Amino acid sequence: MEITKKAREWKIIYSSSFGKNTAHLHQHQCLGMVLTNNSTDQTSLLALKDKIVNDSHNVLANNWSTTASVCSWIGVTCGAPRYRVSGLNLSHMSLSGYIPSEIGNLSFLAFLSIRNNTFQGSLPNELANLLHLEYLDFAFNSFTGDIPPSLGSLPELKSLLLEANFFIGNLPLSLLNISSLQTINISYNQLHGFMPSSIFSRSSLMSLIVLDIDIAIDSAVDALCILCNYAPEGVSCQILCKRTIGLSLIIYLSRNFLLVLEKDGFGEFAGSIPRTIGNCTMIEEINLSENNLKGVLPPELGGLSNLKTLRIDDNALTGNVPSALFNISAIEVIGMYANLLSGSLPPTMGLVMPNLRELRLGGNELEGTIPSSISNASTLAVVDLSNNSFTGLIPGTLGNLRQLQVLNLANNHLTSESSTPQLSILSALENCKSLRRIYLSVNPLNTTLPISFGNLSSSLEQFWADECNLKGNIPNTIGNFSSLIALSLANNELASVVPTATERLTNLQLLDLQGNQLEGNITDNLCHSDSLFDLSLGGNKLSGSIPECLGNLTNLRHLNLSSNNFTSTIPLSLGNLAGILVLNLSSNFLSGSLPLVFRQLMVAEEIDLSRNQLSGQIPNSTWDLKNLAYLSLATNRLQGPIPGSFSFALSLEFLDLSHNSLSGLIPKSLETLLHLRYFNVSFNGLQGEIPSEGPFRNFSAQSYMMNNELCGAPRLHVPPCKIGPDEQGSAKQSKFLCTTGYVAPECGLYGTVSEKSDVYSFGILLMETFTGKKPTDEMFYGEISLKNWVEESLVQNHIARVIDPCLMENEEEYFDAKITSLSLIMRLAQLCCSESPAHRLNMKQVVDMLNDIKQSFVASISGDIHWKFNSEILRTDRIRNNMEKFAKWRRESLLDA
Repeated sequence: MEITKKAREWKIIYSSSFGKNTAHLHQHQCLGMVLTNNSTDQTSLLALKDKIVNDSHNVLANNWSTTASVCSWIGVTCGAPRYRVSGLNLSHMSLSGYIPSEIGNLSFLAFLSIRNNTFQGSLPNELANLLHLEYLDFAFNSFTGDIPPSLGSLPELKSLLLEANFFIGNLPLSLLNISSLQTINISYNQLHGFMPSSIFSRSSLMSLIVLDIDIAIDSAVDALCILCNYAPEGVSCQILCKRTIGLSLIIYLSRNFLLVLEKDGFGEFAGSIPRTIGNCTMIEEINLSENNLKGVLPPELGGLSNLKTLRIDDNALTGNVPSALFNISAIEVIGMYANLLSGSLPPTMGLVMPNLRELRLGGNELEGTIPSSISNASTLAVVDLSNNSFTGLIPGTLGNLRQLQVLNLANNHLTSESSTPQLSILSALENCKSLRRIYLSVNPLNTTLPISFGNLSSSLEQFWADECNLKGNIPNTIGNFSSLIALSLANNELASVVPTATERLTNLQLLDLQGNQLEGNITDNLCHSDSLFDLSLGGNKLSGSIPECLGNLTNLRHLNLSSNNFTSTIPLSLGNLAGILVLNLSSNFLSGSLPLVFRQLMVAEEIDLSRNQLSGQIPNSTWDLKNLAYLSLATNRLQGPIPGSFSFALSLEFLDLSHNSLSGLIPKSLETLLHLRYFNVSFNGLQGEIPSEGPFRNFSAQSYMMNNELCGAPRLHVPPCKIGPDEQGSAKQSKFLCTTGYVAPECGLYGTVSEKSDVYSFGILLMETFTGKKPTDEMFYGEISLKNWVEESLVQNHIARVIDPCLMENEEEYFDAKITSLSLIMRLAQLCCSESPAHRLNMKQVVDMLNDIKQSFVASISGDIHWKFNSEILRTDRIRNNMEKFAKWRRESLLDA
């Protein structure tokens, strides 16, 4: 019924719009029903029906019958004087098939449309027989082959619509022969060759011209400006050469200008914008976005006084923006985003731009200050100056832009007024009641958020101020933003607590406060934002337990609570987050066992629970997670075997189980994880044969170090697996026992011992002696070791923090001398513990340097200022410069041995 209704509507449209004698078509249609069918027209239409291979709604099957008049068939219109078929409209009928050559026998046809079906094959040349045809619409089908040149012999054709098919070849030059042609649309095809410039040179083509062509220009010209001076008044003037996926050039032509650019091998248009563009004084719209244009912007652009829209986004244009552009009073849109434009904005910008609505200059290399005169462009709704190098203050005059909706100043070097401790621009923007989005991220604002923050527009949807050196508290007045969707204040120096006013942000979808100094607990207030999609609170000082109510946020897709001080167990309610994609609870103090509810996180892609205090066994029934790509359980207190069910996580790319107390075999079933790129089970108590197939062919010895009973391939520097009757088929290896905490890396990896291994152990012993901490102390776990702890204190120049307090008694006496000597000793110890044996000193050098440090200390406290220890050898850069010398020494020492 719906299709029948639409066909009748098309009949009415046709009868009122096309043909010289159509004024009485409707009244003659009923008369035509009772007259004898024209046999030629009927035969032609039945031939078309026979070529229909799919009529899913049985439109033609149930209607086009020889028992009824042709003029009563659905989609058919007949006209006077002979009541022959003058219109055929089968648009939007879900038909599939071919166009037969008999279509050319409908000799009185004036209107033909099969738009939006799935007809295929090539167009028959017999279409050229339709001498009365005025409107031809085959758009949005699947036709192939060339556009028949014979169409150029249709003397009355006004509209030719062939877009969205698969036509190939050239645009036929014969179309120039159609003096009546007003509209051509052959876009979204696969045409190539030359665009004939003569198609635009005839006044007869300009009356209602709207040309939309996708064509690959293979000509050698960089640019061609063709003036068409015959267009009537009232026809807008546009250029649009925008790249589309898989297609070529789109050109909208009207009035007087066509721009043709050379196409490169990537479906884009290369070259530069020609200076002759300045001759096209009537142009109103230019769109050259998303191409590969290079060179500078021609200054002649500033002379296009009628220009309303200029879009040249996503190119590689360089040089300054012509200042005259900002003197075009008619301009409404300036879009130059993502180029390489440089220079500064003119200080008078905005003074003569009363119609400017959008200013998009982001993603360039612009510098200087933002002119305060910008506020004179009072109709501005969008200001995007992001990703440039602007400096100076954010002008408070932006608050005069009462129609402002989007302000994007992110990624610049802008500052806030130093006369006030608060972010003054926010106070100025209180006048912008239509403001919806504010982006200030990555600017050194170095200020605080004002209490009046909540006085901004109630329409505010997004506020981004990451990495702005913001300090102080987050005002509770943020609860006034009832429309807020995204709030990001990440990586600042904000303190205090997560504001309780978040409970009023019921539309909030993103809350990113990570990388601050927030303290206290997460309260249940945060759980009132049912729409929350992304919650990132990592890298703060939050404590207490993770609220159970977070499990009620069922829209949550990203939850990051890492690097805080959370304690207690992982809430079972997190199993309710069935849509979670990323769950990061790493680097806290969570305890207890891994909850079985994780198996409910069926779409999760990343789970990170590393660096906690989780214990017990890894559940075997939890890991049938088909989308899981990243899983880290490293640095916990997990025990028992590695579950074979990990093999069900077929998308797994990263698996880290290191630094636990796991035992048993590495499951051979993990060989089926074909996407696995990173695997680490080091520092456990695993045993048996290391799998060797699938992804395990690519893992190095680093993945298995400090598992004393593993065996396998020689390349992994583990003993070969011994299989024999006495072992009853089990894989065993011999152990090399090294003292835990003192062993050099090569000892753990390769089982080799040398003098350099002893130097490493001596370095650890030095650190133990002067810090009073054994390398096995409980404070050292995971990535935190005695060596790293001391190294960090040296980098931060706080060596006194790690020194045994007993050595610093009466610290006022000889304090500086002690600190200097102890610092030198710790540097020497670090040098002894270099990862590579080739970079370590030999024991003779170590002893000599210790004696030098001792003499330097004695000289300092005795007042002998003439003796000074040469610490150059302890400098990192000098160590690196002497690597070759150490390597040579190592080779010689091995030869001597």
